[in-house]
Amino acid sequence: MHNQVHIYLNGTMSHVPSAANDPTFFLHHCNVDRLLETWIRRYGASYSAQPATGASPGENRYEHIVPFFPPYSHADMFKPSTELGYDYQELHGEGMDGGSDLGECSAPHPEGVSPGVIGMGVGIALGLVLLLAVAGLLCFRYGPKIPQRQVGDADMDMSERS
Repeated sequence: MHNQVHIYLNGTMSHVPSAANDPTFFLHHCNVDRLLETWIRRYGASYSAQPATGASPGENRYEHIVPFFPPYSHADMFKPSTELGYDYQELHGEGMDGGSDLGECSAPHPEGVSPGVIGMGVGIALGLVLLLAVAGLLCFRYGPKIPQRQVGDADMDMSERS
């Protein structure tokens, strides 16, 4: 799921060297972290799925994760966010009752469009109108000037036509 988002968004997000330059990179990775935190709170910080030995190099439970410095093992990082120094304001399945949707969208509110959304739309529309008005005034004031024709130029044009 993680990689498919990078591929779908394309652009800088689909290229490893430049992915972190895209603002959506941080939104995506924060959401991946939130989903992992939801899973940890629901099932506990169990290391049972990660073998202590026998996995590929660097993938065993107590081996260091490359290229992090200072070095951390997988077991060090597989902890609830509160142990790592941060927490989420709101998290699905907080009570670990098994009712978590692990990030699926909830149903829309039945009351329709909120006044906040309407206000935001009106604000954007007024901002665009103001921006276009200022751009028009600037173009009128500082835009390219059409050279004025001299009276002598008009006489030459008449003589050239005949």
